[in-house]
Amino acid sequence: MAKNSAPQDRKRSDLTALAEESRTFPERRRAAVLRAREEPGKLTWREIAALLDMTEAGLRKAMNADSSELSNT
Repeated sequence: MAKNSAPQDRKRSDLTALAEESRTFPERRRAAVLRAREEPGKLTWREIAALLDMTEAGLRKAMNADSSELSNT
């Protein structure tokens, strides 16, 4: 049974790391989008959405959701 422990621990560790990363993803995405929208060299919503593999509407919706979540914390 000890043989299975190491692979299981690794899988648990990987999942925990992924969960931690996904919790910070909205904040990191928001910060990156805000930087991309700054002058000079301002990117359009369309360019940013394409780079993130999202639609413009989805990106704007995510940004609005991110800002409301941040204001609730």
